[in-house]
Amino acid sequence: LLLPTATAAEVVRTADRIYVLLAELLAPVTMKQQTDDPKREPETDLGVGPQASETQTDQYRPVTNWVYRGAMNPELIGTKQGDAGEPGDMPAGTEGSGITASSRSGGTREGAKPAPTASGVGMADPHRGSGATPDSAADQLVQVGDDRRGAHAAAPSSERVYLYDEWDGLIQDYRARWCRIVEQKAAEATTDFAELTLASHGPAVRLLRRYFESIRPPGLRRVHGQADGEEIDLDALIRRAADHAAGVESSDRVYIRREKRERDVAVAFLVDLSGSTSRQLDTGSRRVIDVEKEGLVLLCEALEAVGDQYALYGYSGRGRAQVDFVVMKEFDERDRTLPARRIGAVTPLHQNRDGAAIRHATAKLLAREARIKLLVLLSDGKPLDDGYADEYALEDTKRALREARMAGVNPFCITVDRDADDYLKRMYGDVNFLVLDRIAALPERLPRVYQRLTT
Repeated sequence: LLLPTATAAEVVRTADRIYVLLAELLAPVTMKQQTDDPKREPETDLGVGPQASETQTDQYRPVTNWVYRGAMNPELIGTKQGDAGEPGDMPAGTEGSGITASSRSGGTREGAKPAPTASGVGMADPHRGSGATPDSAADQLVQVGDDRRGAHAAAPSSERVYLYDEWDGLIQDYRARWCRIVEQKAAEATTDFAELTLASHGPAVRLLRRYFESIRPPGLRRVHGQADGEEIDLDALIRRAADHAAGVESSDRVYIRREKRERDVAVAFLVDLSGSTSRQLDTGSRRVIDVEKEGLVLLCEALEAVGDQYALYGYSGRGRAQVDFVVMKEFDERDRTLPARRIGAVTPLHQNRDGAAIRHATAKLLAREARIKLLVLLSDGKPLDDGYADEYALEDTKRALREARMAGVNPFCITVDRDADDYLKRMYGDVNFLVLDRIAALPERLPRVYQRLTT
């Protein structure tokens, strides 16, 4: 139980084993007391459990009246079992104990070992095969699985799981390994969405390509005045001859060297995929998510033209135990059609837990070799998730951004929330965010904002 991975179910089982062992060790004493008091009748009705301290005795009485303990959570009832007796899927981040019974439990005592039976508890035990009979009250308790709020469930093999701390402004400390990031590749569709976007913004796309190609540095540059190199620097050589004739000490840097020159930029775009992005625009023909996707398509054209290393991520929250981190393009992926197919398949998901997503994107940026590391967040509102709202959410997001800046990552936020001034100034500072008063302008504004941030 001292291990960080210990669960509430293991605590209950351990406590039950301790009490059973104590009952067995005290059995001789109990038998002697019952012999000394022949008028005392054995208690057989354990269904209602202890009522108050004055009715309790020195004998261990297992808790059997689960019927009134905790609120029922219907999502935890009837958990599916696999073919091999493995537990079925359980909603991540489920709150409450979720333990209930349709009728009261009864129990009998054989010697000193409690062996209660329960009726009406229609739940599967995740630690046993299908049809197994619980050995004790503790086994009955954990039939619905780990009751710890937001328990970290195992992820499918195709997903990668990471645990991150979360800042609690009330206690001024971190909640250790509190958030579970589930990273997965985005689904793929056709390139129709990207092709339609490029066609509808034809003139703007051509201008973007020409401009970003113009700021792309040449492959090699000539560096004059070097101590060694591939050719003679005639200007430097003439100055050296003149200095020598005048009797002045001169420099021996009379060579030209060709050096490889690149834009040393790594940027990660983090897109809010919360359910609120399904909101229709005033025109009624497009949603917020559609405009975000159009902006990403145009941005990819600009980034491919300038040659910067970049990644595209989306995020959404389903409680702290399931923060989805969707990869639309990873830094090292070179297939130009892959981001287009993934962007086209992106849809609004659940809520948004900004702090955890920012920390994970920051970790990916820190793994890149680049002089300028930029994190751009596209959002449509405040951070909001289960148990993650208002002051708590703002403080954690502010702390995650501060961690990124201290590590050398420059965060910037672009939002379409017209009421975002106050809370964005608090989190990003006065100059590290942009509020778009017209969301339809996002596709063409996004590449220009990027150009301003990196040149």
